[in-house]
Amino acid sequence: MRIEFWNLVAILAMAAVTYATRAGGFALMRWLPFSQGAKQFLGNVPSAVIGALLAPALFSGDPAVAAGVGAALAVRLLTRHDLAAVGAAMAVAALVRASL
Repeated sequence: MRIEFWNLVAILAMAAVTYATRAGGFALMRWLPFSQGAKQFLGNVPSAVIGALLAPALFSGDPAVAAGVGAALAVRLLTRHDLAAVGAAMAVAALVRASL
């Protein structure tokens, strides 16, 4: 399979823009003032969304997902850092998938 140069450039440009918008959003949220109600909403919504996304995957019996969720939970409880928990979950799930 041959990759055309401009196709590769377009894919890399889209990846860069996607990363910039996500990273920029996290950076921007640090400096924006929020009311107490907005803080509570933003504090609770991610848990509900993550729960809704993970519950079907956990009940499917996939050991990589279960190991990743366990790793994320452990790292989050130990470090209180969300991105570290996500990184640990991805790494553990990838290792489990690679070993199976």
